[in-house]
Amino acid sequence: MKSLIALAFALMVSGLPVAASADAGLAFQGRVYAWSTGQGVANADVLVYNASDLREVRTDKSGRFVVFGLEADRYTVVVRHAGYDDRCALLDVAPGETEYATIVLPPDNIMVDGCGSTVRDSPSYIVF
Repeated sequence: MKSLIALAFALMVSGLPVAASADAGLAFQGRVYAWSTGQGVANADVLVYNASDLREVRTDKSGRFVVFGLEADRYTVVVRHAGYDDRCALLDVAPGETEYATIVLPPDNIMVDGCGSTVRDSPSYIVF
């Protein structure tokens, strides 16, 4: 478990896409990795939603994604890809901030806790 946390932290501080422009609203961006290999997961579905908004994007070939135009609010984030267990967390998007995440997808034969708590390690980064 400690090695997974260390890997997630190392991946989190690696390069992420350029932050959103001021006129595009707030953004949520990050990268999705495979637990077993540490490689980016291409074509993973990333859903970001709350009571009034739903955004869905796919990761690129290196596992990176960006969701633009978010309002400051609490969102549920769900990441899924065939062959992996779904991951979800609650995300608080603060005014004037771009949020970053590193998401590690475990194989679909491993039971992982579902959504329910806000996963936040600092004002700008989440790891789940």
